[in-house]
Amino acid sequence: MRKSLFFIWLLSICIPTIVFCQASQTPAYQIELDKAELAYLSKKYNTAAQLYQKVYPKVKDEETKQKVLFKIADSYRNSNNFKQALKWYEEVLNSKYPDPAILYSYGQLLKNFERYDEASRAFYDYNFEVPEDPNGKTCMQSCALAGEWKANPL
Repeated sequence: MRKSLFFIWLLSICIPTIVFCQASQTPAYQIELDKAELAYLSKKYNTAAQLYQKVYPKVKDEETKQKVLFKIADSYRNSNNFKQALKWYEEVLNSKYPDPAILYSYGQLLKNFERYDEASRAFYDYNFEVPEDPNGKTCMQSCALAGEWKANPL
C-alpha cells in the first residue's frame, strides 16, 4: 500500500513537471511565426512579409532563421514588390540557404532589373546545382540575348 501511494505521489510530481518542460521548449515567438505562416498560405503576402520581418530578429535557430528569410523574400516577390524581394533574396543567399531554387528566383529578379550579367551568373549556378532542369540553361541564353539587344538596340 505504501509503495503504491509513493508511486502515485511520484507520478503526481513528475507528470506536471514533464508537461511544463515540454511546453517551455516551444519558442516564445512561435505564435507570431504561425500567424505569418497562415498569412503566407492565405496568399496575403504583404501581411506575411511584415509578420515574418517582425519575428525574424527573435528566431535563434539557424535553420528556422533561413526559412523565415526565404519566406520574407518570397512574400515580397509574390506581392510584386521586386525591389524589397531582391534585397531579401540577397540576404537569403548570404545565409547559405540550401535549396538551389532560390538561385532561379534570384536570377529572375535580377533579369527584371535588367542586370543580365548577374542574372546569367545566378542561372549558371542554378544550372550547375540542378542540371536536369532545362530552365537554367534557357534563362542563361535569354540573359545573353537581352544583354546583346540592350547593348545594340535597333
